[in-house]
Amino acid sequence: MNVEDEIFEAMEEAGTDNRLTDYSLGSAVIYAAFAYSVAEEAYTIMRELALKHQVGFFNVSSNDGEIIFP
Repeated sequence: MNVEDEIFEAMEEAGTDNRLTDYSLGSAVIYAAFAYSVAEEAYTIMRELALKHQVGFFNVSSNDGEIIFP
């Protein structure tokens, strides 16, 4: 994750460092990587947002490669 040391240290002290998310943006894709410790919560939220905003969703971490089409 690209974050300044001061910010990361403050997040560690607050116990929120596992909430950092790495993003990559492309012309037709948004890739988000989450810490394993918050994977289930992140999956639920990302899936709900994809359905709400009628965009595709590919769960690259699932065993069956779940894909949702809008």
